[in-house]
Amino acid sequence: MDYESRFTEAVEDARHEGRYRVFAHLERIAERYPRAINHGPGPAEVVVWVSDGITGSLAARSSRFRRAARCWWAARFWSRRRPTG
Repeated sequence: MDYESRFTEAVEDARHEGRYRVFAHLERIAERYPRAINHGPGPAEVVVWVSDGITGSLAARSSRFRRAARCWWAARFWSRRRPTG
């Protein structure tokens, strides 16, 4: 069986059906957030907005989430600084 041609055919079918994703090759610019350099076709510099995951979710921006993160950090920090003896 010729797996290479089967794979190529399956990818082409997915493209024609609109089920094929193309991922952009981006390089984030930390100093210029939310900008990124595009290493593929299209404009050289793009703006990247995260629509899912912890970075872009409402939970990450909520006060309850920030409070929980601070409590976790404080517990980790102070548990390592217990006096000995």
